[in-house]
Amino acid sequence: MELEKKVNYSKVPPIKYPFFDIEKEILIHKNFYSSYLLKVKKKDILINDLLVFQKSLSVKYSMLDKGTLGLIEEISLYLKLNINVEILKLFDKEIAPQLDTLKTNESKIVAEVALLLISGFAAVNNRNIETLNHRKQFLKLLIDCLTNNGLHSYISLRSDFNNRFNLLVEHKLDNKSKTTSCQILLSKEELANNFIKLYKSKKPIKLNGRIIPFSKIELVKITVTKLKDDELILFCNKHQIEWKSKVEDCIGFTLFCDDVTDNYQPNPYQYNVSKNEIETSNLYKVFDYFEKYPKSKVLLESAYEKLSENFDSRSLLDDLRLSLETFLKEKFDNKKSLEKQKDIALKFLNERGSSKEVINLFYTTFDYYIKFQNENVKHDNVELNQKDILYIFDLTLALIKLFF
Repeated sequence: MELEKKVNYSKVPPIKYPFFDIEKEILIHKNFYSSYLLKVKKKDILINDLLVFQKSLSVKYSMLDKGTLGLIEEISLYLKLNINVEILKLFDKEIAPQLDTLKTNESKIVAEVALLLISGFAAVNNRNIETLNHRKQFLKLLIDCLTNNGLHSYISLRSDFNNRFNLLVEHKLDNKSKTTSCQILLSKEELANNFIKLYKSKKPIKLNGRIIPFSKIELVKITVTKLKDDELILFCNKHQIEWKSKVEDCIGFTLFCDDVTDNYQPNPYQYNVSKNEIETSNLYKVFDYFEKYPKSKVLLESAYEKLSENFDSRSLLDDLRLSLETFLKEKFDNKKSLEKQKDIALKFLNERGSSKEVINLFYTTFDYYIKFQNENVKHDNVELNQKDILYIFDLTLALIKLFF
């Protein structure tokens, strides 16, 4: 009885699928598809047939009945005839029952006795359940890979640091014909420097060696992908992009990626009509006071530029923090860190005759400002809210204006 408690052979271990490591799961699908399914034809027909098999198999709970065994044989024959023998072997693989590990100090004789005790029907049943679950999961993997050409949906969950952008511009030539120019797989910095800054300033842009005046631009589309280089081949195969025509295939690739035009294309005629709206009139009033504080002004202008172009929010917040810190260093002529400026700032406000309420408000706000920066700029896994970023921008301006 004591031995049975240790072995606990009646418990069926759970199947560990899917994996919770995103990149590991993506790699499994990608490698599986590339190794076994890349050359498979008539995928749409295969997917439909496999979905029927999957639905029938999903209601089966044991391989001991004739109905289940017959269905398994039918699926095996279908995989052999319509895909390949390697897929059949993987599907037909039998899974050994997973037993609880015995303590290392137990003798080999005790272990052998334990194996004899569990060698009856329960062990056989466990093996059949494990094998049936494996085949259900294998069909799911097979259907997913055929449907998405080995590209797992988890790719969309990757960090935005993996983003690469595609730019499509429709424009006129000689006031007559219209043509399309396109660039793909740009970094965020390349998109900003090659297009957004120039477009916002209504200046000509250069695409594929061609200078395009701002007045000739009729349509802009910006799309994004999180695919890695080796995944681009699978993506192009999925959408039948063969790269026979560079321009047409670049356009096709751009259109199949996720459209983010509204997030990254500024309206050059309405700067203040933007989801990143900052009262520019108030901002320029602040800039007017910065002639005595040039280092801080450069950082604040950098933050505003990044805000206008939807740049990396952590870099933007870092510029704001440095702008405030640099301003206080220039204002009080010292080299102290932001955290150590608080007492000096409080003394300045008190000597200037600020009310107790304003001084207390600054004291609390300054502490929470530093706390927000420390918690949100230093940690990549923190999701930053756009409204919060706008508020911190305004708050930085308010803190600086308090000392003019």
